[in-house]
Amino acid sequence: MLGHAACLGIIGKNPAQGVRQLAVGSRKRRLNEDELRRLGPVMRQLAFEGEHPTGLAAIRLVLLTGFRRMEALGLERS
Repeated sequence: MLGHAACLGIIGKNPAQGVRQLAVGSRKRRLNEDELRRLGPVMRQLAFEGEHPTGLAAIRLVLLTGFRRMEALGLERS
């Protein structure tokens, strides 16, 4: 966006010039039904074994909402 704004003359210089950009290719991989069926018992076992509850909650949130991983982990309780 900054590069486009610089090309249009809206800003004088792109302050992000030279910064490495993230890959833009979309990922289409999703868990199939069998993988989802296996995930539930595994997550329950991990909770029983003391896995961090916030991580498990984030996985549940991503599965139920479609959020990206960092969107889920970046949420704040308010």
